[in-house]
Amino acid sequence: MKEPRNLPLWCKPGVKRLTREEEVSLGQRAREGHEAAVSELVERNLPLAISMARRAKSSLDIEDLYQAAALGLFTAAKYFDPNRGSFG
Repeated sequence: MKEPRNLPLWCKPGVKRLTREEEVSLGQRAREGHEAAVSELVERNLPLAISMARRAKSSLDIEDLYQAAALGLFTAAKYFDPNRGSFG
């Protein structure tokens, strides 16, 4: 699997993971329709999704897996229920 050369900054190692408090706050704002909160939820969780995409055994190009991971996070962020700590 060949890594893309020009990853955006938020795809690179070193992005801090969300604390539980940050996750709840962003989740509440995202459910209220704040696009900036959705974007931050996605950006801060993307390294985990990228890590999982790297381990996937797929015939898809790694860049396609990265895009699928990002799209999945955007969808999930809109359904995240911060009170339950899950998607619902």
